[in-house]
Amino acid sequence: MDAICKTCKEKNIQLYFIIPPKFHPDGKKTTEGQGDFFTILKPLIEKYNVILLDHSNLDICQNKELFFDWHHLNNDGARIYTQILNSNLSYK
Repeated sequence: MDAICKTCKEKNIQLYFIIPPKFHPDGKKTTEGQGDFFTILKPLIEKYNVILLDHSNLDICQNKELFFDWHHLNNDGARIYTQILNSNLSYK
């Protein structure tokens, strides 16, 4: 992972780490289970100026109709999320 980050920085490519939406059946927004993920990524984010987009608690995470299962969007959810993701990224 460090090599990828280093290559992007050397080539002046803005790197993004993205945490995708996850369905919350109880309606509570949470970062449970993401501790290890953040522990691993935080040094890379700081060292290489990576942008982190945490989408694990978006409003769509409360809508069961947009998910195939707890961790996977269905077609409708994917279309909505693609619009959200596109609005978060800047294409230069």
